[in-house]
Amino acid sequence: MVAGSDFVPFIEGGIPSCGLATGAGSIKSAEERTKYGGLANAAYDPCYHIMCDSLENISREGLDYAANAAASVIKTLAATPNLRDFLKPKAN
Repeated sequence: MVAGSDFVPFIEGGIPSCGLATGAGSIKSAEERTKYGGLANAAYDPCYHIMCDSLENISREGLDYAANAAASVIKTLAATPNLRDFLKPKAN
């Protein structure tokens, strides 16, 4: 399970949930820093879930990708029979 995401309390409460991992906490490489800017060896989004996490630091391109991904997931889930069974965690 992914910890630290907004949907985790729902899962812990027994409510089937999911989210989109954007990699906000992943570490940016030196090559990515050269290509995209920002800081190498730091989180992609150093403001993730802290006070500087505001509307001013939203990537419109990233938001567009995430919105399209979310729409695709919602479309798939809406067409899935037995949705509760589909969303139940699978035994390892």
